[in-house]
Amino acid sequence: MQQYPLRIAGKKMRLADMNDLGKDGVSCTVCHQILAKGLGTEASFTANFQIGAGNLLFGPHKDPFAMPMLHHTGFEPREAKHILDSALCGSCHTVITQPPGSTPEKPIRFVEQAPFLEWIASSYPRTGKTCQSCHMPQLQDADGRPAAQYIAHMPPGRPFPPTRARMPFGVHEFIGGNAIIPEMMARDNPQQEDLLRTTAKRATAQLERALKLGVSTRQENEFLFVDVEITNLTGHKLPTGFPSRRLWIRLELTGPQGARLFESGGWDPASGELRAGETPQPHYRLIEKSSQVQIFESHALDMQGKITHSLLNSASHGKDNRILPLGFDAQRLPAAGLVTAGIEPVGVEIGDTFRPGSSRTVYRIPLPALTKGCRIQVEALYQTIKPTDRPSSFPLQQDLARPVVVARVERVL
Repeated sequence: MQQYPLRIAGKKMRLADMNDLGKDGVSCTVCHQILAKGLGTEASFTANFQIGAGNLLFGPHKDPFAMPMLHHTGFEPREAKHILDSALCGSCHTVITQPPGSTPEKPIRFVEQAPFLEWIASSYPRTGKTCQSCHMPQLQDADGRPAAQYIAHMPPGRPFPPTRARMPFGVHEFIGGNAIIPEMMARDNPQQEDLLRTTAKRATAQLERALKLGVSTRQENEFLFVDVEITNLTGHKLPTGFPSRRLWIRLELTGPQGARLFESGGWDPASGELRAGETPQPHYRLIEKSSQVQIFESHALDMQGKITHSLLNSASHGKDNRILPLGFDAQRLPAAGLVTAGIEPVGVEIGDTFRPGSSRTVYRIPLPALTKGCRIQVEALYQTIKPTDRPSSFPLQQDLARPVVVARVERVL
């Protein structure tokens, strides 16, 4: 909110000058004032949306009862269907930066965040599922059917007599995969603790809906083979958004008495770091050693080709094996008038084990002397902030450093 008028005036904002509007960042009147003009084009990305000159607020409903909003806020509600389009979300949630060294003659574009572009490249636009379908789900009744709701109320809480309940009514939860920040805020804001913890729980539940974990086993030539397949149930890469996020597979084989015989993806409860170390790992088709961990993530490189944790210095991707959404085809972007560069996988080829909608990893483990009664546990684990991306001045309490168990499957041999 603070930055937008400065942009219009051609000025830059310094963090040292942040005021209360800047601290709030986004309000209802930001999203609901955005014009349809330019949405879905590159000109609108990195929050370069346009806001109209009049005091209009856009919503999905025809002939809204304007008096309450006009009287109490000075804004006039108007019907505008673009409020339901993914392109509205894509304006802010497509972040493209230019590192130092980029020039007008030789521009370097780094696509830092691209859930909207990933959605465009997926099969979901053809099904009618939008960003709002998952992140602003429609209100439902007790039987799971879409429910209507009043959009204007008197100050005591009663509906205005001329109004009627409307559909669709989007529940403004705006839940993604970040459960850490609301939990941290809850500990520092006792007055809002319950609300913030509810938000954190909703984020965890959203993660659990994001994928399906499949496990199968077979024994061949004195080896135990475990096939682990993760199916992406979202409309974008998994994980997506802020590049510090990662998803990995933990597989543990224990003997009949519970002794650990093999583990890949184990982590330190105190720090959240992988026991195999935090050295960048490639994408694996086959894992045979405990030191090998299948991590779905993106790594950025600077202009010199070195791994960087700096968003402003990022120039290219050194690795991006995040699981593709169903139907992913980067060539759908040119058809929509958008460039493809920046969202293709890096460090892994699309093929039989890594394909749009899923990724399969094979583990080959020497068969123990006694296999009957052995137990295999497989977990899909998620972290909002990689430990290597946290500066020393930003410590996390132990319970926040641990990953979220998104899914777990067990098999007994």
